[in-house]
Amino acid sequence: MLWIISSLVFILLRVAPGDPVDAILGSGADEISREFLRNKLGLNEPLINQYFSYIKNILHLDFGQSLSTQEPVLNIIIKSLPASLELGFFSILSATLIGIPLGLIGL
Repeated sequence: MLWIISSLVFILLRVAPGDPVDAILGSGADEISREFLRNKLGLNEPLINQYFSYIKNILHLDFGQSLSTQEPVLNIIIKSLPASLELGFFSILSATLIGIPLGLIGL
């Protein structure tokens, strides 16, 4: 299931309108900078090579850099994990504490 989702994400990112290079550098960047970044990101590679590189990086927990902060995405995930786990725990707890009594009284 995770493989299917990650493959869909890859496909959606590739068919989405816009250019990742424009998102990073802006539309006013010179062609040399654009080509350098394209090579650095591997966007000049054939699509199948990009896909296998994408899957390999995911398996090695290398999610790349954030476009907005230039921080590794894994660091952002790790920083957000405690709050996400807390939210998930209390959501399940409150659903259980409310759902079981309501189910027992037939509402």
